[in-house]
Amino acid sequence: MSLSAAPTRLVKWLAFASGVSVRQAHNAAVMRILMFHGVGDRAYPAEVFDRQLAWLKANFEVVSLKALVYRLQHDARPTGREIVLTFDDGLENNASIVAPLLARHDLPATFFLCPGLIEDEAWIWNVEARERLLALLPGPFEELREALGVAGTDDASDEEAVEHVVAWMKTLAVPDRLEAEAAIRSATEGWTPTDEQRLANDMMTWRDVARLDPRLITIGSHTVHHPTLTTLEQDDLRYEVIESRRLLEQRINRPVDLFCYPSGIEDDRVRDLVAETYEAAVTVESGTVVGDEDVYRLPRVGAVPSGPRLAWRLNRP
Repeated sequence: MSLSAAPTRLVKWLAFASGVSVRQAHNAAVMRILMFHGVGDRAYPAEVFDRQLAWLKANFEVVSLKALVYRLQHDARPTGREIVLTFDDGLENNASIVAPLLARHDLPATFFLCPGLIEDEAWIWNVEARERLLALLPGPFEELREALGVAGTDDASDEEAVEHVVAWMKTLAVPDRLEAEAAIRSATEGWTPTDEQRLANDMMTWRDVARLDPRLITIGSHTVHHPTLTTLEQDDLRYEVIESRRLLEQRINRPVDLFCYPSGIEDDRVRDLVAETYEAAVTVESGTVVGDEDVYRLPRVGAVPSGPRLAWRLNRP
């Protein structure tokens, strides 16, 4: 079977079940960085993630991100078997669900944390905005969208309309974004997150961070507060990029030299400062690592709960 076939669900399942996906992955001279966020809710059940870890361990060489960067810096040729596990945002479920499963399988991973959000016990701003906007659907949402001055989207679903507003907010300077956040909170004063929403979106605590096994878990920076870095003035940019490292190192008492761009949004100015501060950085750009990448723009493969789809993405990110 060739992976050039039309990627139907049946084709992906057959490639997975027959081992073709794995053989094709091994034949490709690339390394791969998997990107996860939350695990343990209905969207990504813990038992599914557990099975994926077992499958990855059985079929690939799971290495740390620092090991992959070292290989890149020393011109090591990819074997097609290297896999790196990364987890963005510092969610509580990464500490309570992911870390124990990584320990069970003895697999390394990198957790990218936002120390300001941990300190404030706050959700990532765009996550909170999204959940509050979804709670306004259908009627009150349209009224708020118009009040914010965001253009409507023809033929968009409710969820797409919400994402359109969140995407617009990401382009705003911080004072304007905070003003939009305040308007959303004012329109949703009675909203409280459900247990399921908290499981998906709560941040880990400093106590959780202290309990992470440094033998397996590498801590990286995801900025202080998860802003859109390209919208920041230089002093604020330096604070988010540099202070996040200092705060994390102060807490964990070991070097923090890996970085992850919030929402993957960066430009030359951002990247130059990150390069002055860290050894490497990952993006949300889809792709595999062939060996000649800029270590400050490392692409990743987005993880999905479906085993056949995940195996397919290792070849077709």
